[in-house]
This record gives sequence, C-alpha cells and structure tokens, in this order.
Amino acid sequence: HDARALTTRARPSRQVQADGAAYPHLADVFVDNRELALIAVENRPGVFEQLSRTLRRDFDVATDAVKRDIELWKFVSEPLQNDPWFVRTAVVSKKGWNRLLLSPELHRNREVMLAAVETDPFVLQDMEESNKKDYELCLKAVTHDGRVLSYVHKDYRRDAAVVLAAVRSHWEALEDVEKHERTDQLVRIGLRQSGLALRYASPQLLENRDLVQSAVAK
Repeated sequence: HDARALTTRARPSRQVQADGAAYPHLADVFVDNRELALIAVENRPGVFEQLSRTLRRDFDVATDAVKRDIELWKFVSEPLQNDPWFVRTAVVSKKGWNRLLLSPELHRNREVMLAAVETDPFVLQDMEESNKKDYELCLKAVTHDGRVLSYVHKDYRRDAAVVLAAVRSHWEALEDVEKHERTDQLVRIGLRQSGLALRYASPQLLENRDLVQSAVAK
C-alpha cells in the first residue's frame, strides 16, 4: 500500500517535468502543491498564473517565475510586489524591469536602486533626488554606462573617481565632463574606445601625430 501511494505521488512530478502540454490537466494537482509548482514553473513559467494565491505569495515560487519571464510580475501577490528583497532578487536583475509599475517606496529604496542601476543605469534619470545624491549609487551607475554621467548630482560630475569610471565605461561620457576637467588622460582613455573621442582633445594633444593617426584609423 505504501509503495503504491509513493508511486502515485511521484507520478505527477515526472509528468510535469516530461510533458509541459499536460499542465492544464494537472492544474488541480500542482495549483496548491509547492513542490510540484516549483517543478512546473521551472519547465513552463507561464503556469505561475494558474497557481493558488498562496503560492503566488511564495517567495521562491514567485522568484523562479519572474526570473524566467518578467511579464509574470503582474500575477505576483501585492505583498511581494512591495517587498524590497523580492524586487531586488527577482525583478530588477532582469532586462525590461523598468516597464513595471514599482511603487514610489521602492523607487526610494536605496538597496533596490543599487541593484537596478546594474541592469539599467539609465534609471538614474528618473530617480528621486536623494538617490542622485548617493555617491555609491552614482558611481555604480556610471561604471555600468558612462553616458549617465549627465544624470548624477552636479557635485559628482567633478569627482575624479566618478568621471574616470564614466569615461572608462563609455567614451561619450567626455561630453558631460567639464572642459577644464577634461584631461588628456581622460581623452586618451576615450580614444582607446573610439576615434570620435578626438573631438574632445586639447590643442596640445592634437599635436601628437601618432595619436591622431591612430584615432583616425579607428
């Protein structure tokens, strides 16, 4: 009797793994079964929509689903949608997350935004002013894409570490470096990426024939 029971309990798990098309017929089996739901979501994330409210509140189940398909965010329970740790773990690590309607509280959450700029540095443009004044957040953003230098707090646009990280990340950051801060060293870094950075070179740097020829060749 015990052996038959174990076989019966195991069969849906194998079927979920082997046959995605069988999900609709298994809904009554895994809709409230956490173990089977995790297997189902791993193989076919869209089944998350069919799960019970309890499972759509489950951190691990929801995380697996949203990491595989960001569009499933709309089926996640509201408490999780407002949970900073869940948003950091499952949401802002995915491309396209910025199309979601995150709450103002999450946009003010430093840890969430620190994770967000790694995926999409340009979110800095629409961040709260308090976040734009956060040195670590600004440094991380420009490190991932220097073109967001224009969105960091004005005081940091003159910060040597921030400016250097920005130009190393993308030569176009030179556009937003104040002219008197635009050193030959920074321009040389930009020139390693694109000959177009030559437009920011000083008259003295332009006298370097080898450097100019190398830039033009790019």
